[in-house]
Amino acid sequence: STATSLANIDSNVHNLQERAHVWDTFQLHVSAWNDQLATLDRKADIISKGQEKIIALDSKINTVTDLEYKINEALSKIDNMEDTLSILKEEIQKQHDHKNHDVLFGEFAARGILSTIKMVEKKLDRLLMSQQNSLIRTKNSEEKSKVTIKCNTPQIVEELLNDISSKVDIIFDKISGKEENENEYDIEEYADGCEDLNKNYTNGVYIFGDISELNPKNRAHNEKYCIVRDDGVWTVIQNRDNYSEPQNFNLSWFDYKNGFGNLDTDFWFGNDFISRFSRERRLVLRIELENFDGKRAWAEYSNFLVLSEEERYQIIIGGYKGNASDSFSSHNNSFFSTFDRKNDQAPECCPCAVSYGGGWWFNSCFESNLNGIYYNKPKNNGYFSGIIWEHWLGNYSLKKTTMMVKPLGNQEIEETAIWPHYEDP
Repeated sequence: STATSLANIDSNVHNLQERAHVWDTFQLHVSAWNDQLATLDRKADIISKGQEKIIALDSKINTVTDLEYKINEALSKIDNMEDTLSILKEEIQKQHDHKNHDVLFGEFAARGILSTIKMVEKKLDRLLMSQQNSLIRTKNSEEKSKVTIKCNTPQIVEELLNDISSKVDIIFDKISGKEENENEYDIEEYADGCEDLNKNYTNGVYIFGDISELNPKNRAHNEKYCIVRDDGVWTVIQNRDNYSEPQNFNLSWFDYKNGFGNLDTDFWFGNDFISRFSRERRLVLRIELENFDGKRAWAEYSNFLVLSEEERYQIIIGGYKGNASDSFSSHNNSFFSTFDRKNDQAPECCPCAVSYGGGWWFNSCFESNLNGIYYNKPKNNGYFSGIIWEHWLGNYSLKKTTMMVKPLGNQEIEETAIWPHYEDP
């Protein structure tokens, strides 16, 4: 029995040894399978990244193709504008024979726009060549995903071309004398200003004589907005109303010196122009006011004079009449101030223009400020912030104001007749 037991034990040991060998072999296979799976994962990852690079490259190729299309479209627009300019040139040549005063303007405008178009055309050619070279580099590069193509240029170019195109249309209409523009821009050869027009004219912008004399903001002294009334034709020096995009009047000394805004909407004529006009002739100033309920008032001053920039545009104002109550005579002898030029009598800590906004003849600080911040609703303004005429509506920001002047009896005044310290009787 002992021998039998030993034989069984030997048999079991032999079986265990065989199974151990099989297990070791199985472990080797499992390890090999794991290595193969890891290799497959790496290959799959490489394939995935390669596919992403292919997609990115395809997108860039499509971008360049789209860019070429947009550039070709832009070049087509340039061709159309050049055709329009050719017609414009013919119109200018025709008007040379009639000695039209718009000829000089038209020639300079056409030449300027044509020069701009040529410049844009050259830039487009360079852009197209640059993008084509980028595509070639992208195809040949081993690191294709690192190549970046900027695609905002077509939009910028398209906006520029649209702007140029609109300017060409405006100039073409002006030179060719289309009817819809006839009432917008009249040129009077015999008149020196609005005061020389008769009552058959309508309110609007007029140019009196040559406009080659332009100030640093390209504004002309003899381009004016005229208002025709029963008592004469007035020159507007300031206008404000509830326009969709109101002009900002909280501007610098330079802006007020040279004027700003659109003569057809809200604007300031310019301190240099106002001073020059008021020193040539003795002027009457008329101010018209309106609130948001349609209520109106007016004030006239028979003495109105603005001195030169060297004298800080000091104002001489007096001789009030009207129904708005006098809110301006208290500013007599005041100097003009803006947020960057303090000439008021307020404490150094609190300049009027900075505290309340706008440029005006502040003292310390004001009873009127028609150049204050514009509010669409009068109750939204802060303490005396806004367009104020205190002795009419108090702390109420007005909807509309117009300041206009005309010569007093059309009489010339001598330089010695300028009273730097006029006192209102």
